[in-house]
Amino acid sequence: MTAAVILDTLVEASTRALVVAALVALALATFRVKVPAIRHAAWTAALVAMLLLPAVSGWMPTLPLPAWVPDVRVLGPAAVSTPATASVVASPVAARLAERSAGSVEETGATGRAVTTLAADSSGPSASAQVPPAARASTWREWTVIAWLVVACILLLRELAGAWVAHRLASSGVPVDGEGQVFESPRIISPVVVGVLAPRVMVPSSWPQWGAGVREMVLLHERAHVTRRDPLVACLARVNRAVFWFHPVAWWLERHLKTVSEKACDEVVVRAVREPRLYAAMLVEMARRLQRDGRRVAWQGIGIVDSRRFEDRVDRVLAGPSPELSRLRKATLTGLCALLVAVGVACGTPVPPLAEDPELAKSITRQYARLADYEAAQKLTLEQVAELERVVAANPDDLRATEKLITFYSQRGQKLMGWNEMLAARRPHILRMIAQHPESGLVRWPYVRRLDPDGYDQARALWLAHTERPDVSTHVLSEAATFFERSEKPLAEQLLLRAQAADPDGPTPRVAVSGVYRLPWARRLGALYAMAIVGSDGDSSYDTVTTVSTEVMRSPFAKHARQKLDESTDSDMLLGASEFLSRNAANAKVDFVPKDLGLVYAERLLKLNPASETARRILAGPAHDAEYARMVKLLGQTAPGLPLKSPASTRPDENAAFEQLSDALKLEYAHQLLWQPYGLAMRAYDQNDEPAAKAALENFKRRAEVIERLAAAAPASGATASIVADLHIAFGTYAMRQGDRREAVRRLTMATTAAATAPAQADSVTGISAGATRLTHDLLTAGERESVAAFYDAVSKNVEPWQRRVFEDAAAAIRAGRMPREYQSYLAHMR
Repeated sequence: MTAAVILDTLVEASTRALVVAALVALALATFRVKVPAIRHAAWTAALVAMLLLPAVSGWMPTLPLPAWVPDVRVLGPAAVSTPATASVVASPVAARLAERSAGSVEETGATGRAVTTLAADSSGPSASAQVPPAARASTWREWTVIAWLVVACILLLRELAGAWVAHRLASSGVPVDGEGQVFESPRIISPVVVGVLAPRVMVPSSWPQWGAGVREMVLLHERAHVTRRDPLVACLARVNRAVFWFHPVAWWLERHLKTVSEKACDEVVVRAVREPRLYAAMLVEMARRLQRDGRRVAWQGIGIVDSRRFEDRVDRVLAGPSPELSRLRKATLTGLCALLVAVGVACGTPVPPLAEDPELAKSITRQYARLADYEAAQKLTLEQVAELERVVAANPDDLRATEKLITFYSQRGQKLMGWNEMLAARRPHILRMIAQHPESGLVRWPYVRRLDPDGYDQARALWLAHTERPDVSTHVLSEAATFFERSEKPLAEQLLLRAQAADPDGPTPRVAVSGVYRLPWARRLGALYAMAIVGSDGDSSYDTVTTVSTEVMRSPFAKHARQKLDESTDSDMLLGASEFLSRNAANAKVDFVPKDLGLVYAERLLKLNPASETARRILAGPAHDAEYARMVKLLGQTAPGLPLKSPASTRPDENAAFEQLSDALKLEYAHQLLWQPYGLAMRAYDQNDEPAAKAALENFKRRAEVIERLAAAAPASGATASIVADLHIAFGTYAMRQGDRREAVRRLTMATTAAATAPAQADSVTGISAGATRLTHDLLTAGERESVAAFYDAVSKNVEPWQRRVFEDAAAAIRAGRMPREYQSYLAHMR
């Protein structure tokens, strides 16, 4: 349990305890209850509630009290789109823009693998600039908890010391003949009850010299304490005071319960002997003797004389016993007090909503505007395009209008205008972007050199001019390398090497403004070398080698590329090359088998990095590929003509298909297979198909149970630990959908423990699944914070440095009362 959890629990319990005390006091005052025994019972109930609050307040329903906090709109858990197979959930707008816009490939180079990420828009202030480190943010909480713990331990140790003294006192007593559980001791001067669970009445050695009437009144009083369990209540009050030593109610309860218990026992004696004056005289004599002869074990015993407000106590004795209440009134008071205590326990100050980052809110607004522009651009008429051209001509820096034009020409220009007209219209805008805004997402050259030689030469000259500047950024070098990697691979290599030298761990930031993950420089170099080896020419698309050039394949650069890869010990470079050769160039028509060469590099990669899951999959060979293809076919993940929101009746039977997969394949693709039914459930919710949604959720749970059994039987490894963490997330997500927040938090806590032992694969974006983001979002929306922050802390220790900052900043933001960036993006998407 973290310092923040302890502190929040104490604050919440203290607030509710104050409400409980106020309600009990109000009830006693309203009904004018004077009977000490009833008052004692009511305040004992308040004491027990206060003691139990730290254990139950986190799970009790909260009746909100007024709170003066900023009003930030927070939505309830909502359905989200199909779980991505990528490891991190993207900002919804960034993901859609990355998928649809002309710049969606975004620095993935030849592999064409754009991976959406957490970042919504890096054009705003960085998260690290706004949120202090988690350790610094929680320091004051830790010191506060330490101070509370030190004082509480001192008070509890004092209680233990008193218990030891009381035990020794009770052990030294001599039984008084004929009285039973009454013991004499020379160490006391006034009658007292010691012990908690098995209390004893202790009397001084002078006991036989007291008159029979005095002895009777003393025993009546002390035995009333035993019968009423006053020693146990007093002990609980002292423990409560130790735990809540900072709370005035805890100190008041301890004193008040002791005083009221004495008055209640006094009434027992007065009703029995019917001589208030005699009893009052005895109390006065006992008080004088105590004052004259010394102290007793005040903090552990329940004595006949209490020095607090002694005069009031004598006056009350002389006034006679309080009128007894009828059974009906007693029952009414008992029920009312129980109800008020329950209400008080449930009441609490609601957790203030997490505050939005205003700069990020502006950034999200800009993203939605971009998405709206993108969708509107595809519906433009030629007349509207002509008007936009006039707007851009009058204001060339209007990037929004420029982006709409480029989008239109890319998506519909050739169909409506013809190739030549579209080419002539689009080219000036891209050249202007390259010249004036080389770091924007509007600089991607869409044609091979053969299709637009004049435009290519102009763009080439512009890029070379940028790269020759002494202050050129690594981002511009990266964009220039993307331009040259099709037709001038040696030049692309030089630019990537320059960028790598300037930013060895880059690209920095690893997440682009469009929300796309940028591959490391070495991985891009490996893919570039693989492109040269297979002779990929300018007509090849980024994702698949469709045509090859013998000239490129036999060029000096291709030989250079082969040598670089043969000598490389860089796992990222080998990963880029093996992936490209095994996947992108698998069907290339060349005089060697690209897949075989990819296997060679994968074997070396696995020796350098035994944790590489990608290398293992490549090395699994054709049999594995065939089984994977069978899995895809069975589960219908790429079935043609299957719309995004297809009704459940048109989808294959996922349950039956899943059962046909081998156990090895179920484990290998556990993350993707686990979350597929959940995605179907969310789609069904979108379509208001309640039966299909419930069926998919149950399938989600069953599939998790199957994978859980397989993971339990699998050898221990980082991959297995990662699956276990994901399973806890899945069970927590299911629990959240069933309204069981407590189980969801428990599962997230278990996932936190598993994540600490589940290092991310070195060639993966992160070691957690997209499902974790959904669960943490739902829990944050439900007001659960520290467990989510602790999960982010655990995950941050096993991811790449750039992601570590993202998760650390998210945890620190939560503890500081602010929304993490990706959570704020999620809420904006759900509005």
